[in-house]
Amino acid sequence: MDETTEKNQAIKEIAKLARDAELAIDFDFQKAGMNKDEIYTAMAKNVFEQLDNLPENQRAAVAMASMSKLLVENFCLGYTLKQELDKQTNE
Repeated sequence: MDETTEKNQAIKEIAKLARDAELAIDFDFQKAGMNKDEIYTAMAKNVFEQLDNLPENQRAAVAMASMSKLLVENFCLGYTLKQELDKQTNE
């Protein structure tokens, strides 16, 4: 198996693992005019390329830091949306 094939296989596996986990919100990709599989594959490719360019001994730390940042961003977005919904409900 050549390097490009291995890379594409790794990206497909990352996308599948991410897709198999439930989203924290109910999002209709079709209604938004998006292809769910294409979105997951594009994001997995981006993640793979970012981590692939790092030395092996730095990948885990950078991955965990990135995951933590995304969780905080998701928390902040959820909180902001809840505040806006509460505000609309009370008007």
